[in-house]
Amino acid sequence: MSLIPIDVFVEDIEEVVSTLKYDRIEIHRSTDSTNGTDGTYAEISNTTNRPFLDLAVTEYQFIDATGDEDYWYKTRYLKSATGDVSDFSDPISGAGDLVLESILSISELKTDYLFGVNLSDDFGNPYPNSMFRRYIKAGLGRIQAETDLILIPTDFPAEQQDYLMQDFLKWQYVQLDHMPVIKVNSMKLIIAGTQVGETWDETNGLEVRKALGRINVVPSTGFFQQAGIAIPGSWLPTLQSSRQIPLAVVIDYQAGFEKGKVPDEIKHAVALASAIGPLNIAGDLIAGAGIASRSISMDGLSTSVNTTSSATNSGYGARILQYEREIKSLLPAIRKKYHGVGLQAG
Repeated sequence: MSLIPIDVFVEDIEEVVSTLKYDRIEIHRSTDSTNGTDGTYAEISNTTNRPFLDLAVTEYQFIDATGDEDYWYKTRYLKSATGDVSDFSDPISGAGDLVLESILSISELKTDYLFGVNLSDDFGNPYPNSMFRRYIKAGLGRIQAETDLILIPTDFPAEQQDYLMQDFLKWQYVQLDHMPVIKVNSMKLIIAGTQVGETWDETNGLEVRKALGRINVVPSTGFFQQAGIAIPGSWLPTLQSSRQIPLAVVIDYQAGFEKGKVPDEIKHAVALASAIGPLNIAGDLIAGAGIASRSISMDGLSTSVNTTSSATNSGYGARILQYEREIKSLLPAIRKKYHGVGLQAG
């Protein structure tokens, strides 16, 4: 049992409140753990704790004190006076941003990477958490793309790889598309829509080099079809004579880093990339949006403030450049660790 935060973002708040006249948010939960689309949803909010909608607020949070990361949630708007409700939102995983926060929390981003930065607008309003969260997701996506790694646990239930005779003759070897690997659920040989032989997994015939995303078949004898599988006679000549059978090997696996096990150098790279967006916004607002200098005079006294901000330059440009340099220096080492020297990007 966990405290599960459910975040609701209302981008069209004026339409929802002023036009459609909704005034509360309902939170519904399903304990079904498959994919959020099955199972029965029941409301866990009530008349006392349903969030109130406010024209000035676009971000709301509800805490499920008896939640679980395997549960799923939906939200909808309510008109208290009539009982009318909107359609449900898409299902939200209970794991949700908890996995993301295990890599980098909003608090860590503010404290460790935005230290000394005024994180409020010209009127003293703090930047919304939704902004930081979106930049964290963007930073995560950037580092995933630039390292070709999966950082958050992600299921790949039917990845297809070619059957290459040479690979199986020598090494019984399959290179997966995504890494690192958390677990391999199954590997099958499928020809013309028909499974040939048995299903392998990590307890039966497979050795998985998880960091590299590499599978080796470990049979008692050397060739693929001799690894304890019963192959129909009609397929045996095909396997023995074909150098390649496209998309015949089907693997069900989960890639990424388990929660709390992302290496520090990758977390650091994600944080650096995530900080750049807020730094750009804060730099633009040092003296006011788009203002490079400001002067105030009164009764013969005057004061002026000059910043590095301009129409084409952020006030925190120097820190942004430093963060970009750090990211650039980290990426080759991360790529080398997981992909090897030969596959490093230039």
